[in-house]
Amino acid sequence: AATTPQFLYFEGDAVVDFASYTFSPGSILYFDAGVKISVPGTHSLQIYKSTLSGCTEMWAGIEVHDDGVLNCLSSTIRDAQYAVSLGNNSEIDIRGNRFFDNYIGIYKPPTFVLESVEQNGQPLEGNRFETVDGLKPGFLGQLPTPGPNGRAGILIYDCKILYIGTDGTSNNHAPLNWFENLEIGILAYRSGIDVRRASFYQMIGDFDVTITNNPPLEGIGIAMFGGTNLFASYNRFEAME
Repeated sequence: AATTPQFLYFEGDAVVDFASYTFSPGSILYFDAGVKISVPGTHSLQIYKSTLSGCTEMWAGIEVHDDGVLNCLSSTIRDAQYAVSLGNNSEIDIRGNRFFDNYIGIYKPPTFVLESVEQNGQPLEGNRFETVDGLKPGFLGQLPTPGPNGRAGILIYDCKILYIGTDGTSNNHAPLNWFENLEIGILAYRSGIDVRRASFYQMIGDFDVTITNNPPLEGIGIAMFGGTNLFASYNRFEAME
């Protein structure tokens, strides 16, 4: 599988039961409603220049368990509830991808205990999070029920720090992370985020600053609650509704 493109349809959940598995460039993968790929602890999944899509309904996405490893480069992941879900001490390299028509692009679920995502000096870079054609209908039992647009490009809870983009250098600008046609670009709870050179375009919804009691969270580029650390530099916000 490391060198041959694969054309696969997943009717049920899949588990990476090898120490390491690769979907090589040109692979096209389709997933039935609610199906997920699980990456157990100490196992790794590599996805290179491949396309992962749902069929008539949303699929669940890629679930990286505690201590699991995901390398996803120059690929398209679309139509998922949580395109990539991260466990404690999961290790990731996510660059140059298109996250299209997902409810959430990159997700770390709540644990109420501060946990780590290992990036080994490689921030999220050159990824595009966007609602393009609208979300597919949710699978049976999917909660929350998805609306027509992506909820957020990145949603994390209880994460010590997530690095999103780099400044690059004066002669070598790092690729932008791009967020478009979502309700929120980045949403973080009880977490640290470092956001550099991201572009937020046309976030959907009306955030009313005059509402002080539980205002609807939409139409926002970056939102953070109870965070441990926030650093943001050279970010761009345009056509915010």
